[in-house]
Parts: sequence; structure tokens; C-alpha cells
Amino acid sequence: MLTLPDPHPVRKQLQHLLVRGVAWVRGGLTPEGGMGCYGLERNAYALAGLEMPETAHEACALFVPVQPPYQAWDIAVCQLDEIHLALVLEPPRGFHIAACTNGLAQFSLRSAPWKRTFQRCMRYGDFICD
Repeated sequence: MLTLPDPHPVRKQLQHLLVRGVAWVRGGLTPEGGMGCYGLERNAYALAGLEMPETAHEACALFVPVQPPYQAWDIAVCQLDEIHLALVLEPPRGFHIAACTNGLAQFSLRSAPWKRTFQRCMRYGDFICD
């Protein structure tokens, strides 16, 4: 089991990107070129020193569904036009990037849109305590 990384430095970096503006690009992996929802998660995990696979499909095997209470670094899964991922950093709040928000944005699992579309949270398997 890994020690849960401190989410605060990553939150600060994501807030900086939020102010700077990061475009949503389907499948994008970098803030400079634009990011998709998995690109945001992959980038945030990299900022914390954790390397994630290049594709969401590959990463899926590393995450397991969890029940509340949710914790920092959980991935919220919701249904917009398609499956959408968001990073929980300060439960119930976090960051996501989508076409419907015109790029990087903050969210809360308690807000009405997220309550309507939320399906589950997933946790990186190495953060699970048996």
C-alpha cells in the first residue's frame, strides 16, 4: 500500500491551470495541448509522483469501486453524453475537464448536476487498506 499523497500541492497547481485556462480536447494528455478527462487524472497523479498508464482503458485495471466516505485521489465517474471522469481532491470537491464546462473546472459531488449524473467513485488499488 502506498501512502496517500498530500493533495494540497496538486490542488494549488490545478487552480493555477484553472486561472490560466486549459482547453478540453478529447483524448488530450497535457495542459499545453489540452486535456480530456483521463488526461486530467493522469496529469494530477503525475504531479503527485505517480505514473499512470497512457490510456484510461489500461488504467481501469488499477482502480476499484469504493463506497463513501470518499477520499482525496478518488475518481468520480458520472454519465454526461458519455462516461466522464473527475478527480476528487478535497471531498466532496475536485476538478474535471469537459466540453460542457469549456475546459478545466471545479466541481462538488453535492451540486445538483453531479447528483444527477454521478454513478460511483473508483480508488487507485494501491491506496486501499485491507
